Amino acid sequence: MYHKLGLLNTFLNPAGNFKKMFVAVELLTEEQTSKLIEFINQNRKELIISEGNVQDSILFMIINEDLRAYSVKRYNQTMTKLVEYFKTEGIKPEYRCAFCGEEGVNHISIMNDVAFPSHKECEEKA
Repeated sequence: MYHKLGLLNTFLNPAGNFKKMFVAVELLTEEQTSKLIEFINQNRKELIISEGNVQDSILFMIINEDLRAYSVKRYNQTMTKLVEYFKTEGIKPEYRCAFCGEEGVNHISIMNDVAFPSHKECEEKA
C-alpha cells in the first residue's frame, strides 16, 4: 500500500491525496489478465477503488477515499472481494523471487515503496 497525503491537497486539491494498493500475483496468462482487468472495472464500487490495472502480473488499484478514510473495515471488504475472485479464477499469490524468478523465498524486498518476495542473497546482489 502506498499513501500520498499533502495538507494543502486536503483543501485545494483533494484528488491529490490518494492510496494505491499493489498486489503481486503469479504470472498471469493474457486471458487471465484481461479477465482481471474486466473484473476490476466492473466492480470498482464494491472494491472501493477509483481505478485499477494489471501490469507484469502486478495488480494496482487507486483507492477511493472520498470523504471517508480507507479504514481497516474497507480494506477487508476490498481484499475479501479480490480473494473470492482469485479463488474462482485459480490465481495465486506470487511466491517466486522478484529478482531471479525461483521459488523458496525467504525475504521481502521493498522497491519503489512496493513489497516483493525475494531471496536475501538476490537482493544483496542487485
